[in-house]
Amino acid sequence: MPAPGYPFTAVVTKCTDFLVFFLFVFFVFKGMGNPDTIYINPEIEKKLMANYEAKMEQWPVTYESRHIKTSYGRVYVIVSGPEAAAPPLLLLHASAMASWSWLYNIEGLNRYYGTHAVDTIGDAGRSVLDNITRYPGDGEALAELYVEIMDNPDIQKACLIGASQGGFIATNLALYKQPERVEKLILCGPMGYTGTTASV
Repeated sequence: MPAPGYPFTAVVTKCTDFLVFFLFVFFVFKGMGNPDTIYINPEIEKKLMANYEAKMEQWPVTYESRHIKTSYGRVYVIVSGPEAAAPPLLLLHASAMASWSWLYNIEGLNRYYGTHAVDTIGDAGRSVLDNITRYPGDGEALAELYVEIMDNPDIQKACLIGASQGGFIATNLALYKQPERVEKLILCGPMGYTGTTASV
């Protein structure tokens, strides 16, 4: 029940907002009847992947694409810079973006770091969930997923830069796995989103 004096119209508005949001999430993540993909239809996925490819043509340094198998599916990582001779840096992008969004920063970062730009699984990038209904349910599970990602190329300890949702992921990795796996942490407007904050 709302607190005494709380306007009834505000309660109705909040319920309506919640219903609209729930329906939006339901149709996006159910793929309008296709439970195997986050995309509403194949054309949307095709356009996003074409945009990704076009952005990667602008990537200013040599890079390697890696696909890392995790407990939740296949995670795509763009690796560039002096990987063996420089400290590792994980780049965690904002929501509804992808790792290509670091293309404007990558050249400067690669002067000092070997970078690993991680496509957030379950977002509009090249990472692919095995099951779109199964995703890390809290911050600790999210941290464990990123330890899996770090373990694949044998990154024992890394610096992290997280933007927006990536900042939320980086924060959880630091909270649960620092100091043994996190060297430094840079957060750019960190925030969560409903898929992870609801159960944290």
